[in-house]
Amino acid sequence: MTPGEIGCSLSHLRIYDCFDSWAGPALVLEGDAFPRAHCLPLHIASLAQKISPDCVAILGCQDGLFTSRFFEPGYLYRLRRGWPIARTAAYLIGKQAAKRMGKFQHKHLLRADDWRIFSQEDVCRLLYIDLFGHPVDPNPVMEEQRSSLDCFNWRSATLSDVSSRFFDKMISLRSRLAPRTYYISRESLY
Repeated sequence: MTPGEIGCSLSHLRIYDCFDSWAGPALVLEGDAFPRAHCLPLHIASLAQKISPDCVAILGCQDGLFTSRFFEPGYLYRLRRGWPIARTAAYLIGKQAAKRMGKFQHKHLLRADDWRIFSQEDVCRLLYIDLFGHPVDPNPVMEEQRSSLDCFNWRSATLSDVSSRFFDKMISLRSRLAPRTYYISRESLY
């Protein structure tokens, strides 16, 4: 992980650790997320009533990512385990999911937006609805850090590193070839 990703993960971990003092689901927003829906408070209130305590509802922010083309506005999707979705710019998290995420992150400290791993490890169930946008222009500092780490070193890689990289590529390829297999169900929020 880059220093920026570590900082991001630690800030989200702090949110999960503070969750005991809240009654219901919590809305987590980063400073660069912007609302898409004109009646956003109604959508979030409706979603907060529907979300179960073990769920995380990712609220969009897929702009510029390959996953953005798979979702239609106005629908709440229940995602399959292991679906490679990214970004932590806007999400609604249930109390049980926050406790599990905190426990998991204290043990492993993964990138805050590694939702694929969190769902595969049964830390949380994922929902998705497109309510917020995210600037397409990347953070130059974060991108510079990522590009310096992006060169995969095959000589020092372990079998786990190689299989993880292969799995990521296969999930990405499979999702592009079969775009309708990424969700279990969808329902209109309107």
